[in-house]
Amino acid sequence: MDSHLPSDVRSAIEGARGVAAKGRRRLRLRAGGDEIDVVEIWQGGFSIKADAPRFRRGFVDVYDGSRHLFHGLAYPTGESGALRTFAFKTRQVAGDEPPRDYERGADAPVALIPSRF
Repeated sequence: MDSHLPSDVRSAIEGARGVAAKGRRRLRLRAGGDEIDVVEIWQGGFSIKADAPRFRRGFVDVYDGSRHLFHGLAYPTGESGALRTFAFKTRQVAGDEPPRDYERGADAPVALIPSRF
């Protein structure tokens, strides 16, 4: 259906889709007791608005909405215009289950079934 639209209308629609996709991500970080909105995030760091609550360095938890993505140790790398950038010294993906100190076998049972009900 989009192939029959003029190119300027098609580019406007694609631009609106991009804005809508950016709006769906609700990235924020928790540092201490503060929640700060994240403007952009990449593999080695993130940026926040310069007028956000003052965060210097330390342990942060990064969330997308209510889903915990990862946590790590962040430190400032600079400030440019309206953004402050930070880098991760360490970063670890947040798991859905507690860590194990052994390897779980591929054929391991999911649950324990008692011999008597």
